[in-house]
Amino acid sequence: SDPEVALGNGTAGAAAAASPAAAAVTAAAETEPRPPPSSSASAAAAQPSTVFTTQLVSMLNHTDVEQMQELQWHMLQRFEKTNAKLESFNDLSASNLAATAVQFKKHTQVLVEAKKDLHTIFRRIRKLKEKLSEQYPDAFAGMKISISSSTILTTKRSSPIF
Repeated sequence: SDPEVALGNGTAGAAAAASPAAAAVTAAAETEPRPPPSSSASAAAAQPSTVFTTQLVSMLNHTDVEQMQELQWHMLQRFEKTNAKLESFNDLSASNLAATAVQFKKHTQVLVEAKKDLHTIFRRIRKLKEKLSEQYPDAFAGMKISISSSTILTTKRSSPIF
């Protein structure tokens, strides 16, 4: 009824050392309560499970299990290296984002100030135009006509043809 004795070669112990899954099956088979010798009905019920576990352990190819464990260990190492690289990249990206955010804020402030300055300049130009139109209405009216006609000609020449 002992799995190692049933196999006759001690491969259940080797399976326990080679694979956690095999160890669990072996441990389950070894820790299964043994029926008392007087109870023949419960002995018959426990025996099929023991036979099943021993057959399951005997079907395992231990070299394949060891190869799978080795492959899993290599994949774990690769994933850990990849994770470390990604963490490093995230840290670098966070520091670059912080530096860029500061520059972006400064450039935004420069643009806001330039917009205010341009608004002030255009307001002054409008006031100068109003004063000039009040002081020299005839000259200003003639200038408006020549500006509007040159704007029309310029617009016609520089407009792209689609």
